[in-house]
Amino acid sequence: MRFIGHPELAPNEPFLLPWVEKVAQWIEEGRHPYTFFHTADNRHAPALARSFHQKLMARLPGLPALPEREPETTEQLGLL
Repeated sequence: MRFIGHPELAPNEPFLLPWVEKVAQWIEEGRHPYTFFHTADNRHAPALARSFHQKLMARLPGLPALPEREPETTEQLGLL
């Protein structure tokens, strides 16, 4: 599932909630969905992903927390 969100986190809430339910349903069916989160400049994409995962953990008790976040870098890694 790819979610392209608003650059501000709060306006994304009503659009995230149906996806929380759908992804939870897929997990309950035994599927292993991949989720991708983006914002216009991707600066808030990690926070958006964490917000989604917190909602998913509330919907699916026992779902493990995400690992601790690495320090942010402003430098893009090279592809080669």
